[in-house]
Amino acid sequence: MRWTHSQLTRHSPAESTNAATFPGDGRRRRRLGVVQEALSGALTVSEAAAALGVHPSTVYGLCDRQELAHFRVSNAIRVWPEDLQSFTTRRRRR
Repeated sequence: MRWTHSQLTRHSPAESTNAATFPGDGRRRRRLGVVQEALSGALTVSEAAAALGVHPSTVYGLCDRQELAHFRVSNAIRVWPEDLQSFTTRRRRR
């Protein structure tokens, strides 16, 4: 499931368990929790490699060649399970 911008920015104090434990801007912490929850389904390169049965460097190469849909979180590459599934489906047809 992919999250829209409105789902990532919508929050209420009742949704957050982090607001009381961190000093400072509680809204920022709540948003961070929502983003982390949204990204929790994304696979790391190692997880994607394990699912494909290949070495992680192969997954990096697929991402570099734009053969595997991916996104970056800071310097880390993440892959949605749906994109991994569509990649394997496309590769089977060849």
